[in-house]
Amino acid sequence: MRSLTLATVALAVMVGAAHASGGGLQLAEEWTWRLDGSRIFNALVIFAGVAYLIKKYLLPMLAARTQEIADRRAALERAKADADARLAEVRTKLDEVAKEAERIRNEARAEAETLKNAVVAQAAEEARALVAKAAAQIDLETEQARERLRREAMAAAVDMAEAIIKKSFGPDDQKRLVEGYLTKLESMN
Repeated sequence: MRSLTLATVALAVMVGAAHASGGGLQLAEEWTWRLDGSRIFNALVIFAGVAYLIKKYLLPMLAARTQEIADRRAALERAKADADARLAEVRTKLDEVAKEAERIRNEARAEAETLKNAVVAQAAEEARALVAKAAAQIDLETEQARERLRREAMAAAVDMAEAIIKKSFGPDDQKRLVEGYLTKLESMN
């Protein structure tokens, strides 16, 4: 930037010097070496000075700027390549994560299905055991009810037999029964 400023100042000084050496702008009616030659010489000096300044300051500055732009572009291209590589890496990792998540979901579904089947099997087993226990309890209570009914039926039969015997059994029948029993006892001894 400093070089560009110096070149601009030098150019302004040269233009001013060239204008002052000509004595102002005069239109010549005929061409003379003294007047027109000096103007041509001044113009050549200015062009040479400008060419020198361009060669010395502007061209190196433009070359440096061109190199800076090329370096920056190369750095940006490297950064883009790095970013593309990182993007590809991230996408690969995201794909792996998605696959892992799907695998975990599938495992969880399978585990849930296994757990559900185990719970259903356990519930079915408990239901069978409960039904078997209830059946056994029913059988036991049925047997107890039958036994109670037998006893009640026997008690009723005994009561009825006793009532019948009391009605049909007289004192003579009782005496004969007692004598028969005693005879049986004596024969056993």
